[in-house]
Amino acid sequence: MPDNTIAALFAAAAPGLCHYLILALIIFVTGLMIIITSGTLIKILIGFELMLNAVCINFAAIDAFNKNTPQGQIFTLIIMAVGAINVAAGLGLICAVYFKLKKIGTNTLETLKSEDCPETLEEGEI
Repeated sequence: MPDNTIAALFAAAAPGLCHYLILALIIFVTGLMIIITSGTLIKILIGFELMLNAVCINFAAIDAFNKNTPQGQIFTLIIMAVGAINVAAGLGLICAVYFKLKKIGTNTLETLKSEDCPETLEEGEI
């Protein structure tokens, strides 16, 4: 007689490592496409966060299937902390750009350049 319990059904349908890696790949490519095609700073920040989350999924999935060490969880926590700092700094810069220019498009950032900033450095200036 087959075992038709709920636990047996969920055990048979448990995703493997490949499923998690494919999910992380899809999220990473989505974030990359958002960064490449976006014209606003908010969308670039969201795309970067998606890419960081995809990396976290990779570390956590590999750590879940390699039960010997918690290194994947540690790296995931570090990446999440760096991502939170990145979001705070990025939103602060976006607010500063918005208050100065009243726009947050990436094409308006050229106007922030100072007049005494040269276009290119001459050889030996550094």
